[in-house]
Amino acid sequence: MATRKVLVGFAVLAIGAGITVSVATAFALCGYRACSDEIAASGFSGQARGACTKQVIADCRAGLCSCAGGSPPCSCVCGDGLCGSSEDCSTCPQDCGPCPTTTTTTTTTTTTTNLPSCPTKGAPCGSCGSGICAAHCGSVGNVCVDANSAGGAFGCDSDSGCPSAKPICASPSSASTCTTSSSPAGVCAKACPQSVCGNGTVEGYEQCDGETFCDQCLIPRYACCQFGSGETACAKDVPAVVLFAYQYGVCGQSGGAFVTGGVPTGTEACADPSHGVVGTCGGSAPAYPAPISVCCQGTPTYCYSATVADGSEYSQWYWSCAYTYYFSYRVVIGSCGADGRCTPAH
Repeated sequence: MATRKVLVGFAVLAIGAGITVSVATAFALCGYRACSDEIAASGFSGQARGACTKQVIADCRAGLCSCAGGSPPCSCVCGDGLCGSSEDCSTCPQDCGPCPTTTTTTTTTTTTTNLPSCPTKGAPCGSCGSGICAAHCGSVGNVCVDANSAGGAFGCDSDSGCPSAKPICASPSSASTCTTSSSPAGVCAKACPQSVCGNGTVEGYEQCDGETFCDQCLIPRYACCQFGSGETACAKDVPAVVLFAYQYGVCGQSGGAFVTGGVPTGTEACADPSHGVVGTCGGSAPAYPAPISVCCQGTPTYCYSATVADGSEYSQWYWSCAYTYYFSYRVVIGSCGADGRCTPAH
């Protein structure tokens, strides 16, 4: 009996040691030092940075994201270049990319549509401006509906119980069911579609649609990193990031100077290949076929527009809009209306 107790004691100690090592490893991979790049990417300072730090470390330790190069990366804000665990193509296309369309096939026809699936119940979605992600009644999954259209005297438990004007039956809460113990509890609503790049209409996350210079419904931006000056200067293309912390990451930490809208002037490789080509960042990006009007939606009720002739002018103007209104801005080809809202060109 004594021998058995000793063996059991060793087993408990071994298990406890394993748990301690596991927890210590998890904390090391999710501590402030491990997550410092993800926290810095937010661009926050002061109390906002402290809140971001707590969120990133907590999500990492909960296994929701990774600070060690895993997927998804940890992120505390949309727009930091990291597609985090709480972001997706509908809620943060600038980090996660545009949503793909889906193909629906019937016995008589095949159509491509954006009937709006969405990943996170209760999260904003779609291109209608008032989309909300809700449980789709009578089927598996979520659907993006126009919250302004939801409700009325329509209790439903499937789409068949809704009128044609509001054809989608969805749960009004985070619940996955649309029935109560006594009656249907779903509400009928209109769909809030995702943006469709290539349909000629600027909508949702899109900045343009159909123009010759348009790239996946975004207006290309340019930036350059210059090393040195004069005849010994070298320069290379870099991502046109907005925040200074990002600019330092793609250029400054290598000893270069970040130039928004800049383009390398040379073509001959530098002695140090990591410095790009011989020359400065004094080149100009391609000119547009004709000057274009672009609009910055700084807040929901304030906008301003400008006319730009090439990619360099646009990149510099875009930076000013994005930096000033970083957490609320949207840029489109178009003009600022009298109501303080950007009006897309088409």
